[in-house]
Amino acid sequence: MTASYPQSIPVWTTKRNYVDIVWADHMNRVQEEIEAIQRTLGIVPQRATNNPGGLTPDHGTVAARIQSVARGEHVPYFRGSIREFDVTPNIWQRPTLRADEDPFGMSTGTGIRLNESGLWCFTIKVDWQANNDTQRYEAIRLLRLEVNGNDIGVRHVLEEGSHNRSALHQHITWTETLDKGTRISMGIRTNLNASTRELDAHCYLRAHLVRCNEYKGEGESVPFDPLPDQVPGDRPPVCIPIPPPDECRYTVYCTYEGLRQVPRVDIARGGSALSRIQIIDNSHRFYDLSPHPEFSTLDEVMEYRDELWYQMTGWRGAWTTADNVVESGIHWPSI
Repeated sequence: MTASYPQSIPVWTTKRNYVDIVWADHMNRVQEEIEAIQRTLGIVPQRATNNPGGLTPDHGTVAARIQSVARGEHVPYFRGSIREFDVTPNIWQRPTLRADEDPFGMSTGTGIRLNESGLWCFTIKVDWQANNDTQRYEAIRLLRLEVNGNDIGVRHVLEEGSHNRSALHQHITWTETLDKGTRISMGIRTNLNASTRELDAHCYLRAHLVRCNEYKGEGESVPFDPLPDQVPGDRPPVCIPIPPPDECRYTVYCTYEGLRQVPRVDIARGGSALSRIQIIDNSHRFYDLSPHPEFSTLDEVMEYRDELWYQMTGWRGAWTTADNVVESGIHWPSI
């Protein structure tokens, strides 16, 4: 017979010594269910065999491997930097970066070589040091992201002046679908029409894989995988509002704002002016203090609001879009 798992969990009966006869079919069912479990888990399920970057760590248990995936420990990343990089004015330079964190071995010295095809996110940053020469001649700082040693047009330009002397920072974040083996680096430059004794910069490069995807050429987007076991053409489930519309309990609350907007008979006696009657959804009983009746449809509550306004002000209301918005649980009735 066919195993129940993984479509369902089989129901077993307890066998008693010297009472129940254990037939061959009993053991055959056990074997079938064990085989179904093994086929579902696969061979060596505790070891990653196709992780990004080509690594195959053995986690020891399936639970440990699932936890590692949930924490994103398998996702390639890199963090590199250099402090006090000596900059030569008026030429592009590619800083040599120290690999501060490089568990996947992607460092090339001046950047990284991607170990997986897919959507990557890069962040490059430079902190510049100002001096008298760069301030006097208003140096222009430039930062660019480089792919395979080429300028791809992703740049940041900073014009130095007295207003930003103490905050000379440049920062670029960029996402792109790139092929495995692509080299990523950063280029920096200072345009300065003068000689200077010292020109230093702190440089940083960060990178992490967002998701794996086969590289199909420049400009290709990253398609989303279909949901597991999703029948082609099926539409995703429609979200049902809570509570459903047929269970809503609409009512109103009144707002009074002193002696303004709408005159009332009792103003002479020190009363306040009715300024607004708002429709509310009382389905969650947030407005239990409201003395007004509840209605199941918007048409009914709007009709009640119109008549209430007329009785309290003597006017027929001209309602705006804001007046017809149904509030739910964000105001207390000022009644």
